[in-house]
Amino acid sequence: MLSKGDLEAGSSLLDRLLAQDDLSRGHRAQALQTRARVRGGTGSYSEGAVDADESCRLLADLGATRALGEAHLLAGALWEDADDPEKAVSRYRLATRIAGEEGGDATGVDFRLARAMLRVGDAEEAAELFGDVLQREEEAEAPAGSRAMTASMLARALSAAGEFGQSVGAHGYASELFGQAEEHADQAMSMTEQAKILARFEEHDDAIALLESAAEIVRRAPDAVGALTEVLHSLGQAYGGRGDERAFALFDEVAALARQHEAEWLLADVTDSRGRALAELGRVDEGVSAALTAADGFAALGDLGSAGGSELFAARVLAGNERSADAVPVYRSAIEHAAGHPPLHQVASLELGNVLEALGRHSEAAEVRAVVES
Repeated sequence: MLSKGDLEAGSSLLDRLLAQDDLSRGHRAQALQTRARVRGGTGSYSEGAVDADESCRLLADLGATRALGEAHLLAGALWEDADDPEKAVSRYRLATRIAGEEGGDATGVDFRLARAMLRVGDAEEAAELFGDVLQREEEAEAPAGSRAMTASMLARALSAAGEFGQSVGAHGYASELFGQAEEHADQAMSMTEQAKILARFEEHDDAIALLESAAEIVRRAPDAVGALTEVLHSLGQAYGGRGDERAFALFDEVAALARQHEAEWLLADVTDSRGRALAELGRVDEGVSAALTAADGFAALGDLGSAGGSELFAARVLAGNERSADAVPVYRSAIEHAAGHPPLHQVASLELGNVLEALGRHSEAAEVRAVVES
């Protein structure tokens, strides 16, 4: 029945089967696993994970070790999909231990375990395990695409662990492997992540060269809109930070794609980037206008933190161009939007206090500072 895609009828049948008191533990464990998969397939991940956990308990009682390993793997996958990576880690650990004891290949399970570790913040352990997985894949001559994905995850884990130099190398290796597999969007994304790290450490020439190459590569995968917009937007931001007007054509392209695909947050984000690039070129009024338009877009979507960030930038541009009085209401709006974001709220409030003090509006400055200190 389930093979025919009639999930609702199949699920009802499983419910009735599991309600039978005389169902053997082996058949109950099997039925629970089947229902766990059905629930996972319909988006009920937590409920499916609970079923898989119960199946594990029954299989452990029965001493069915190989089946138990598969059940733990299923439970881990469902808890991961349910956005509970801590529970996923414990299930994957059991699955990989059983695979090792049974003499099986734990590479796939270890990849999942490392991914879940990364999600819970165990970046160093995740990086070590991803490295082990990659070495095993190299020895087994796994397909380039598989090795590329592992290398990419290794790079992410290394970045999270603060090992940025090694992360750059891992991203570079991942991009080479993605290139061998002709997975152009993923190749371009790896190059983009590599470039972001280089830019962080002021290696701007190398970062831009990488992004330019990534932009050429990603255009070979025009249907990968997410990758296309990310790479072009990143290159535009890099150009904009240097006052290079080539940024604007890229921003126009990203904005057009955002409108085409109704990606309103991306549209606000690229509008913010446009504002920053305009300000870098000294086009103050245009830059402020774009930043405030971006803030309106973020606010309409409920992202008040990003709205406040765009307004803070606009206020700083105004204050830095002898227009402090104009900056005051923009600062106040940024503070209002930053109410749920303490660091942003504090910075905007302190800067507003300084601006008001410079304008001779001492009582207002004291009032703003008092709020920060309270």
